[in-house]
Amino acid sequence: MNWRNLYGAGVPGEIEPDAGSVLQMFRIRAGRRPDAPQLHYFGTTLDRAAVDRLSDALAAGLERRGVGPATASRSPCRTRPSASSPSSPCGSCARRSSR
Repeated sequence: MNWRNLYGAGVPGEIEPDAGSVLQMFRIRAGRRPDAPQLHYFGTTLDRAAVDRLSDALAAGLERRGVGPATASRSPCRTRPSASSPSSPCGSCARRSSR
């Protein structure tokens, strides 16, 4: 199935970005309609302004804990354990945990 078939009528399959990054695109749209619903989860709806504020708070919290662009290489690997050894870490994780 083509995922674009799930789009409603009038939703384009391609977009022309009006900013240099996803964050910039989000902020432009949030500024145009800050009260527009952005996220609906377990019966709670957050508007674009709330998502923008909360994402800034999350980023600030991560930054206070030393997380930033320079620490990205220290993030956990995304290698899934194999079916034969589901609890075995990959080689990089094994070396890191032995330090």
